[in-house]
Amino acid sequence: MFKPFVFIIATVLASTAQAAPEINALLTHESINHRADGVTETYVYQERLVRADDNVWLERVLPPQNLPTQPGTAGDHGPNLQTLPRWMRKANAGSATLTLVDRATRTVVAVKPPEFGRLGYSDNWLAESSLIDPAGLKTMQLSARVSTQVSTHWYEPTRTGRYSRILWSDALQFPLAIETGSEDGRVSSRTTVALSDAPKTRPWSGLEGYAAHEVDDFGD
Repeated sequence: MFKPFVFIIATVLASTAQAAPEINALLTHESINHRADGVTETYVYQERLVRADDNVWLERVLPPQNLPTQPGTAGDHGPNLQTLPRWMRKANAGSATLTLVDRATRTVVAVKPPEFGRLGYSDNWLAESSLIDPAGLKTMQLSARVSTQVSTHWYEPTRTGRYSRILWSDALQFPLAIETGSEDGRVSSRTTVALSDAPKTRPWSGLEGYAAHEVDDFGD
């Protein structure tokens, strides 16, 4: 008997073997935590993401008054590594490289795989270039929630106490929305994706001549 879900998953996995389509997107992340002490914490931040030619650029949207930090030297605290633009490149066997870029001080900071976790990253290229690992969709089921957008589907796993919902675009090989949280409503998070035309100039171009550092140069 023909199973549409199996066909869709096979299509997703086959498409990831090909070059991923270019993407220029504004990501909006929102999370809410209702604490036991009656305090509700809400966090909202945005990132700009560009994916093209086996490169991914992810840059936090910062307020204009945020002044750049000094580059620092070995032994100094240096820049805020969490807010520097992140340049990932596809490497061999599905892994990824990570470089932080500080345009204000013309500095690039190489990050070795053992340090990826410190910055909330892995060396899984598919996961980093698509926000989620497309292979994980195999463990999910098609949701009863119907998408109104062409070539997109909602997926969700069966999990007690928590929920995850992903609106996946087959054409873009990229999620357009990610929702997670607890079924009791105490915690929830949502990432939405707003697409626009790709920039004419790649954000990772023009880095020749930048001073090179490693993340260990800046201590903890």
